[in-house]
Amino acid sequence: MSYTEEYPVNNVLILWSAASDLLDEDSSEATQAGYALLKSCVQLPDLTPLERSVFFKAISRGQNCKDFDLRFEVLHELTNGGRNVEAFESYVAPLITTSLDSCFKAVREARKAKKQKRSSPTLKEDGDLAQLFQYIVDITRFNSKVFKEEDVELLLNKSWEFARKTTQEADIEAIHQDL
Repeated sequence: MSYTEEYPVNNVLILWSAASDLLDEDSSEATQAGYALLKSCVQLPDLTPLERSVFFKAISRGQNCKDFDLRFEVLHELTNGGRNVEAFESYVAPLITTSLDSCFKAVREARKAKKQKRSSPTLKEDGDLAQLFQYIVDITRFNSKVFKEEDVELLLNKSWEFARKTTQEADIEAIHQDL
C-alpha cells in the first residue's frame, strides 16, 4: 500500500513541497523515502498538468547514478510506461539522454570493478541500462507525434554514440532494438 493510499491527501503538491527536500539529502534512507513518497504521489489518479510537471522536475533534478533505479521507477510510473508525457513533452528527450549518459558511465565503472575483482554475478547497472533502452523504445513509439524531430534525433544520436563506445554485445543488441 502506498503512502497516499494509506493517508489520502487533498492537495498532493502541498505534501510534496513539504517533503521534496528528502531527495537532496545525503542519507540514502532519506532519499529512498523521498522517492517512495514521490512514487506514491505520481500514482494518484487524475493528476493535473501542473502536478505532473512538478513531479517531472523532481525526477529530473536528481542525477545521482546510485539512485537511478529509484528515479527511473518513478519516471516509469509518471509516464505510464512511456505512454503519457503530457505537461513535459519537450523535456523528456533531454532527461533521457542525460540519464543514458550517467547510466552508461555507471555501467562502465561497474564492469571495470567487476573485471578487477574477477567476479561473475550480473550487474544491477546492466539491468538499469537495459530498462532504459526499452523505455526509449516505448516512449518514442507512444509519443512519436508529440516529439519534435530534434528530440528523436537527440535520442538516436545518443544511442549511436553509446553503440560506438560499448564493447558488450548485449548493449549492441539493446541499441539495435532501440533503433
